[in-house]
Amino acid sequence: MQKPRTRQENILAEEVQGECVVYDPDLKKAHHLNAPLTWIWKNCDGTRTIDELVLAMQKETGYSNTREVIASGLKQLADVSLLEPESVDLSSIIPQTGVSRRAVIAGASVVTPVISSI
Repeated sequence: MQKPRTRQENILAEEVQGECVVYDPDLKKAHHLNAPLTWIWKNCDGTRTIDELVLAMQKETGYSNTREVIASGLKQLADVSLLEPESVDLSSIIPQTGVSRRAVIAGASVVTPVISSI
């Protein structure tokens, strides 16, 4: 059972107005996480499965594409070494790319997690 966990050791994180800046002194990199990715960062503590995270995000935010948001966010966190690698097998979580035409026509609330690193 996969229970994603973000890296917390030797990390400095500061949340400001629903977004987060995370500094990794080992790699000397700072990462800005937008609001959806900040939600993922805060909630991936190793206690909930991916399905539980999807349901919680959908309930709390009302996003219509929560599975894709979670999958994309986990991949981005892993790409910058902010996700504990043994906590999730990313090959089993393949995010869909793009937004379906049906979702756009229906006016669905579609969001994308974004990380900017410096």
